[in-house]
Amino acid sequence: MSKRQLLVTAVLAMGLLSTGPIWAKTYQIPPDLWAESQRNEEILKQHPQDPDAIFEAAMSDAYTGQIEKGWAALKTIPNYDKNYAPKVIAKYGQLIQKEPKEWKYYFKIAFGYYFANQKEIAIENFKKVLEISPKNVWAMGFIGLVEGERGNTEAGIDWSEKGLKIEPNATAIHFLLAEGYRRKGDYFKALGQMLIVGRLKSEEALARKQN
Repeated sequence: MSKRQLLVTAVLAMGLLSTGPIWAKTYQIPPDLWAESQRNEEILKQHPQDPDAIFEAAMSDAYTGQIEKGWAALKTIPNYDKNYAPKVIAKYGQLIQKEPKEWKYYFKIAFGYYFANQKEIAIENFKKVLEISPKNVWAMGFIGLVEGERGNTEAGIDWSEKGLKIEPNATAIHFLLAEGYRRKGDYFKALGQMLIVGRLKSEEALARKQN
């Protein structure tokens, strides 16, 4: 299958993409994380140009599986603060010193290092998340993402597959795995993952209509 054919099919599958609180048979967001996400969304509505509000809402999105939404929000931060990444690193570095067992701090500082283009340190901090929260599929997914960006395609695939063994219905990680296969040149497997993405997203859309 050619890249063009894969792209066309992927676009059709991605046309089913949507976001929202109802996940049907797909990934079930833990209630405490969903409540946190909702609180951060309300704060963001009140302060839509505040980099801290954007970042916190995006982080809640990131560890509740709303990857596309969170990623889109993170990209807007430089519009309001072009030097935000070092501030994240400084803030959460201090918080880690006070509470070294809080996995969310490592998750957030990892993004600071990622956007500071210190990807190896970002990976180290995502791995710290896994030391504290071993089944955190989103930390696994982001390790896979960063490894793929560094050109370590096989490592990226391995981490995505580890995440899916824990949560086989993590839509965003299926998407990351598809990207890994695409980079590897295995377009058939990439297409298979994109079709799974489409199916899971259509289930989410159906569940919202029923609720």
